Formats: sequence, C-alpha cells, structure tokens
Amino acid sequence: MKISDLIENDLVFDEKKYFTAIIGGNPSEGARSPILWNYTFKKNKINCNMLSFDVADKNLEKLIFLLNKNKFFLGGAIAVPYKEKIFKLLKNNTSIETSKIGAVNCLYRNNSGELTATNTDGEASLEAFNNTYKSILNRKTLILGMGGAGKAVAAFFAKDINNKKNIYISSRSIEAKSYAELLESNWLNWNIFNDEINKFDIIINCTILGSNKSRHKMPINLNSIKYIKKSAIIYDIIYDPSPTLLLQTASKNNLKILDGKKMNLLQAALAFDYCIKKEDRKFDTFETMFELFSNLS
Repeated sequence: MKISDLIENDLVFDEKKYFTAIIGGNPSEGARSPILWNYTFKKNKINCNMLSFDVADKNLEKLIFLLNKNKFFLGGAIAVPYKEKIFKLLKNNTSIETSKIGAVNCLYRNNSGELTATNTDGEASLEAFNNTYKSILNRKTLILGMGGAGKAVAAFFAKDINNKKNIYISSRSIEAKSYAELLESNWLNWNIFNDEINKFDIIINCTILGSNKSRHKMPINLNSIKYIKKSAIIYDIIYDPSPTLLLQTASKNNLKILDGKKMNLLQAALAFDYCIKKEDRKFDTFETMFELFSNLS
C-alpha cells in the first residue's frame, strides 16, 4: 500500500523524495501551513515541499504507520480533527508538556529518526508574550478556556512561571478542573472569575469568544473590565479578527494588549524548525514567513 492510497484528495507526488505534510480532515480546502512552508522552502532553495493530506478517520492509523516507515517524510503539521488521535498514536514519543496537553500539532523526526509529536501552540504563545512583555515571573495569570489551545498555553505558562500557584484556570467545562490539578495550578469556576478579575496581572483568552463566528462576544463581562488592574496585560490568542472585541474594549480602558497574530505565525515557524533542522542554516524561519503572513487572509 502507498501513502497516496490513504489520501482522500487528488494528489500525485513522489514518495521517494523529501516531503512534509499537513494532516487533517480537509486541510486541502484552505489551510495556511502549505502556503507558508512552501514559500519558505522555495525562497531558501530547499528541495522539499508541504502537501495537504485529507484523511478519513478509518485510514489515520495506517497513514501514520506508513509515514513513520518512510524516511523521506520529514514531518509536518496536524490539523483538526486529529490532534488528540495522533497524540494517542505517538504518545510515547512526546515531551512532558505535550503529554499533559494530550494534543499535538506538529510531527518531526528526532535524533534517532523516529517520528515524534509535539505541540507548538503553547511554546509559541509563551514566546510571543515574552518577546513583547518580557518575563511572566511573579505575575498572577488567569487563563480562560481549556480547549486544545488553552491546554497548550496553560502547560507552557505553568512550566515557565516560578510559582504554579500564580496560574489560575477557568473554563465553561467543569472537566477542565482536573487539568488545573494536573498542572498544580488554581481553578476558578466560570461563573465567578469576573468577581476576582482585579487580582490578575495577565489575562489570556483561549476561548472562541471573539472569533469570526462570535466576533460580537467576549469572555469577560463588560462591566468587569473597569476593575482590571491598570498595569494588567490582556492577551487574546485569536488572530482573526484582530483586534477582537475584548482587545478593543481593553484598549479603550488604557490596558496593555496582545493579539494572536505573532503566536499563530510562531507556531508555524517553530514546527518548520522542528522538521527542517537549524544546523548550518542561514535564514530565520519566522522572518521569512512574516514576509508573506500579512498578505494572507
């Protein structure tokens, strides 16, 4: 059986030449990763490309098996709905932080040549924040929403902060309480976090409230915004639209803000760097992708 036999979309490629791929339900219908990766490959004269693999659930395990055996496959990106399923298939080859998250968005080969999975969302969220506002040490941080992205953000912020008890997690899903316990951080019920909003130095929105389908909503009550510390930073990982209603409201109240654009690009650049090793490279992946990123819808 060939890899192409397991792909739903029409795709012709040579399985004996180096390639990467984005794997999901239907990434061929508009995923950004192939545009960014292929632009970076071409500009830097790297003989490789990224393909879009639309895969049916029934074929996913077989596909990962064949990709692992094919040494010309260097890795790539994982799209919905397979971030959790591929984690389960490769959970023995993940980092501690990724194991806590339980979802992956990147595949690469480790130093032994084994297919390995990681999550660059959390890594990128922390790097984007630190590049803008420096250290999170000794800052009380509230993270709202514990979907896949929220778990990734929480895991990496908890790793970097000097005291995990400075991390507070709130979600509409009560199941997220166990994740807060796993990270040794604090849990706040969704219906009361607004009452304690004044004690936080950093507030991070990882919910979908404010995204395209709910652009007129925000996770924090409008009346609670005025009680947020004037020195606080409001970080919304949503990148489209930007600014979100939350960030617009925070800005009007003279609060510091950060959107998800840099995080979104960083997670792609980090994934690329995992797959295409940095040794002897003379270009910066983030800067190369940034040339193109602002023109993408």
